[in-house]
Amino acid sequence: NLGFAQVPYSNYWNNTSEWRYFSAGFDGVSLILQYRTIYFDGYQNYNGQNYYRTFTKVTEVDNGITTTTLYGPFLRREDATGKFYGVNANTGLDEVYFDNQIIINAQIGDAYPYDNGSCTVQQIDTKTINGIVLKHIKGSLIGENNGTLEGVGSVGNICGLGIEYITYLNCYTKQGATLQLGPEDCSLFPSPNRTFLGTDANELDKILTFYPNPVQNALK
Repeated sequence: NLGFAQVPYSNYWNNTSEWRYFSAGFDGVSLILQYRTIYFDGYQNYNGQNYYRTFTKVTEVDNGITTTTLYGPFLRREDATGKFYGVNANTGLDEVYFDNQIIINAQIGDAYPYDNGSCTVQQIDTKTINGIVLKHIKGSLIGENNGTLEGVGSVGNICGLGIEYITYLNCYTKQGATLQLGPEDCSLFPSPNRTFLGTDANELDKILTFYPNPVQNALK
């Protein structure tokens, strides 16, 4: 039963973490708007590591037609060194996709991390959520919905605007607190479908079944 998987290591994330990305672009005919919510729903042990079961729920508006699609589960985790990992769906291997220590160490004038050195870090500020101060680095685009945020990941474009397509992190939520990074109303994004263990992996009543119910002489 996946319900008995141990809780993953938790520093930046916990099972309430949610990312809401907004995207807009032309397909040659019409403007497509996409509202994407990434969230965790329960835990899973895979090859000896404990992961958050990760889902992406996407609402897309194309030429007046709205569709909503759920993708997942994917497996993500963090470790004590500040690295974020995901299981590669093609290889089944655990791979680092983001290292927070690189963001923590970044200084103005450094080659911008995760951008193939095409520009430099030009501004640094901080964001605070649940009392935790996070480092926010930016390239030549210095809006709130640009750059990279410690503990969260990519926020938006770094040094160049997209010609026909934009995407950025509009809201990041954890334990009921929200960082508003983009101009879109956070309520426009699809709500998570948390059906696996709810929000507490220790709530055994959600993963155990007792029968018969009601009981007279024997409880199994």
